[in-house]
Amino acid sequence: MGYLRGGQRVQLKNSDKIRSRSCRDGYRGVEPRGYVCAGKHTTFDGRDSRLLAWRTVQPRAGAFPFEYAISNNTPMYRWVPTPERWARAERAFGAAGKFPKYLWHEKHERLAEERTIPVNGALPEVWLKSRGRLVDRRAHLGSMFGFTRSFAHQDRTWLLSADGTAVPADRVRPYRQSRFEGVELQGRSLRPGGWAQKKTVAWLRDGDGGFRQTPTHWPKRAWVPYFDEPGHADLRGQNSRGLPGPGYRKTTRVHTDGAALWVRANQLREVIVPRRTPVGTGPVERWVQVSIGRGVLVAMAGERAVFATLISPGMGGLPRRAVDPVKASTTPLGSFRIVHKYRFKTMTPQGAKPERDRTFFIADVPFAQFFEGPFALHTAYWHDDFGELMSGGCVNLSPLDGERLFRFTEPRLPVGWHSVSAGGSNGLGTRVVIVR
Repeated sequence: MGYLRGGQRVQLKNSDKIRSRSCRDGYRGVEPRGYVCAGKHTTFDGRDSRLLAWRTVQPRAGAFPFEYAISNNTPMYRWVPTPERWARAERAFGAAGKFPKYLWHEKHERLAEERTIPVNGALPEVWLKSRGRLVDRRAHLGSMFGFTRSFAHQDRTWLLSADGTAVPADRVRPYRQSRFEGVELQGRSLRPGGWAQKKTVAWLRDGDGGFRQTPTHWPKRAWVPYFDEPGHADLRGQNSRGLPGPGYRKTTRVHTDGAALWVRANQLREVIVPRRTPVGTGPVERWVQVSIGRGVLVAMAGERAVFATLISPGMGGLPRRAVDPVKASTTPLGSFRIVHKYRFKTMTPQGAKPERDRTFFIADVPFAQFFEGPFALHTAYWHDDFGELMSGGCVNLSPLDGERLFRFTEPRLPVGWHSVSAGGSNGLGTRVVIVR
């Protein structure tokens, strides 16, 4: 049905307990539905030390629940060690600030910055207390994770990661945030616009029906709205030999003389609104269509387009018959329904090829919505190249779009929950249609 994360709080329905062999202390009903085992992993004491520790690593509301960083090869400590302890623990990691770069990992480094992370908070006292072994795990080169704050201790800056470990800031590179976001759509226009694939020239229409360039242009990934009218959407120019040229779209932008500006359709990632709803979809039911070839997602309510944005599908391109999409890094074609939704989730790349057989991980990936096996719609905080083939097979969205889509789809995540699964009293998951 769903999960709660450490530090999260939910409202009890009543004081009743349902005893069971699987929960000696009894299950308690919670809002809005479901039950939680009132055992060792729960507390009713707001001063519980475990609860206080978890509260220091709770995510923020909104599209950016954490700050993020990529590891240069670092230990993740259960508590903040002394200089002597960290010197021994990091002896095998090499000098801080030095790391190799590999081509296989370049797509995950596009937003990484080699800069100092400033201190922005105090050290929570709970993280000075020793708890078992010192090193919780190793974040190999290329591992990515979220952190809630940075603090100073013993003349070194530390990060408090989302999973409650302390990480030396000089062994990671922080990510800058992508601010890209899609567009809200109004009406039922079948071709409301598109995004410029690169710096794109604006054209004027000549009196003889041809087109000529202007100094005006749209920057890469600029939204270009245009008119969807007969004689406009498919109007074609002529090349120097008088033969039909590329299709042009009449945009809503005008030249200095008041004449309409036009754009070549083949230089856009066009939004093409589906003409029909999938079989079995209700007249106002929400659903999502993803085009691998165009790199575009359209969120629908029945036959009405609500929202559109650029996405990054699998780097392997279109799937091939009899080829495993996981191994080929392709996004599967077909009609699916969302099965599980997570506020954020750790995603380990399938078939990853790190150096020396070491596996890296991608932690704290926001707004993950699984629709088929390991494939999900989710935020990508490590790149800003939406519209391009970038992922291992999932559908990557920008942080702002990831949150927007998460709120749009079913089942809704109840207040205080970390994840929710479709089915039963949670209802059906939103349909996701993947097309070429």
